[in-house]
Amino acid sequence: MQPFIRIIAVVVTAFIIAWPLATPINKVLFRYRHHDAKRLTEIYENNTAYDMLFIGASRTHRDIYPRIIDSICGVNSYNAGTESGTIHDFKMTLDGFLVNHPAPKVVVLTMDLSSFMKPYDIHFYPQYFPYLNNKALAHDLSEYGYNVNTVKLFPFLMITDFDDFSKESAIQMIRGRDTTDISTGDFDYKGYISNSDGYIKKTELEKVHKNMNIHPESVSSLNEMLEVCRLHHIKVIFTYAPEYNFNLQRTRTNTDNVFSLITQTAKKNSIPYLRDDSLNLCRNPRLFANNGHLNKQGAVVYSAILAKELNKVLPPSADKIH
Repeated sequence: MQPFIRIIAVVVTAFIIAWPLATPINKVLFRYRHHDAKRLTEIYENNTAYDMLFIGASRTHRDIYPRIIDSICGVNSYNAGTESGTIHDFKMTLDGFLVNHPAPKVVVLTMDLSSFMKPYDIHFYPQYFPYLNNKALAHDLSEYGYNVNTVKLFPFLMITDFDDFSKESAIQMIRGRDTTDISTGDFDYKGYISNSDGYIKKTELEKVHKNMNIHPESVSSLNEMLEVCRLHHIKVIFTYAPEYNFNLQRTRTNTDNVFSLITQTAKKNSIPYLRDDSLNLCRNPRLFANNGHLNKQGAVVYSAILAKELNKVLPPSADKIH
């Protein structure tokens, strides 16, 4: 047998063996990532009608509790925050959500100091692979340079892209240890995941200041996102989530330009901007898991405050409910 034919034979044999193993292994991997899988399935596959959609990074994902928002505002909301996200991730979330869901009445977009930085990759991109039938998601991942067509053709290959921690957790589940990405004592609800009961006991500012660059592509992505909202008649509201004692801003440079950009964009587009870094709760370390994220108790307190702020800028109640 010629060497080339041998190589082809080995590759084909490997595919035949690996293909039937892909489904059960992937199921175990995504069973560990229970919260992420449930949240992404809701965003990219399901078609539930929501009045309000929260979009942002981890300071959305872990700080805004929809149960509180729904109760006070009388809406059906969903937290579509994504870890380590930038404007590009926010746009991908909205694009993918609108493929199957009716357009929400309101999008609440939490802007962070890092939102406009140049994105180099999608945070933990393999988590999106099971949802590549969502054309908008597949398109946006392709724009980042991920070869989604290969994964769609050979789904078992997605295993190779998972990090070692996820693989190890999956192996532990195969061995009988029942564990997920929801820590003991925490819970998830409509996209939100709680951030434990721990609180700041001693705060040390970072020694190295981080520069919050504003990348032109990110500004363009925000404008494209706002245009999508205009086309779908979605009211947009900007927020800036609480931080402990301004400690994020103290360890970042170029913050004035970032806040100026957000303020100017809001003014130009008649968007309410709820900046919540000066609330009384921002001086209470027992409400923060770290400088930039509220803990479980803090999220409940802030969500109640945010809901009352939203009520002041929301459309009349008759127009909010689907």
